[in-house]
Amino acid sequence: MTHVTVIIVSFNTREELLLCVGEALSVPDTDVIVIDNASSDGSADAVAAQFPGVRLIRNVENVGFAPAVNQGLVVGEGPYYLLLNSDTADFAAAIPMLAAYLDANPDTGIVAPQLRHLDGTLQPSGRDVPSRWDEVFWSLSLYRLTGKKVADRFFDPNRDYQKTCDVEEVSGACFLTRREVLDRVGLLDERFFFCFEDIDYCIRVRAEGFRVVYLAGARLTHAWGLSANNAGPSLSRRFLAGYFYYLDKTHGASFSILMRLLVALKAMLTIPVAVFRPGTMRSALDTLRICAGFRPD
Repeated sequence: MTHVTVIIVSFNTREELLLCVGEALSVPDTDVIVIDNASSDGSADAVAAQFPGVRLIRNVENVGFAPAVNQGLVVGEGPYYLLLNSDTADFAAAIPMLAAYLDANPDTGIVAPQLRHLDGTLQPSGRDVPSRWDEVFWSLSLYRLTGKKVADRFFDPNRDYQKTCDVEEVSGACFLTRREVLDRVGLLDERFFFCFEDIDYCIRVRAEGFRVVYLAGARLTHAWGLSANNAGPSLSRRFLAGYFYYLDKTHGASFSILMRLLVALKAMLTIPVAVFRPGTMRSALDTLRICAGFRPD
């Protein structure tokens, strides 16, 4: 197998992180880089004690996912780089399959596995980049009028997830890329603190003429949202700010401004009810501030 550098960003997922690092090290021809975003649960110390051979980068503050990944990409030396969330498992067999696919397909810039929830059910990964209508439909909760659920946002009803295919974007929970891509496309956009950096990177990779591929036969388990659940209330503000930045890059400034206005209107409509729910009121006010262009921190 071509050598793979595994890059794992850590934030308060100590037990899952240790299992993840141990499994990654069990795969031949890999090295592991862990970037800890100032975890408060002893993640960094535990990695240093249990895996002294792992390259460990300790950040003094939570710099975000994309900047932390870039730290790993800069110091990594392998021809292939695997971005791997700390809350993933059961991937040891998938890594050689992903590497073999890149070996056999030099026109592929990113290849990603099938993801599974902890209960074994399918987790969405690999789809077309959402259209402007998609963004309006889901962000304004219009899906409720059609009987859809929030999770349906990420599924493509026209796809067979048991078949390998080219897609426009994949989940950043796990994907393999190559040095040539980094040299031509560059690093992840660090203006994304959390989320949307994966979609943006896939768009940029495809713009350089590389393929993005969903490899159905390679599978792993992903505890979706574990790190996010430990991140505190500021994450929702950073998420929304990143969302508007993504819309600006992908669909243009005019559409991004329109979405800010529509999301702000939606937040304002919740205020009469939020008066009796402090948490809802705080969320509505935070949304209005981000829509108005205030910094999330």
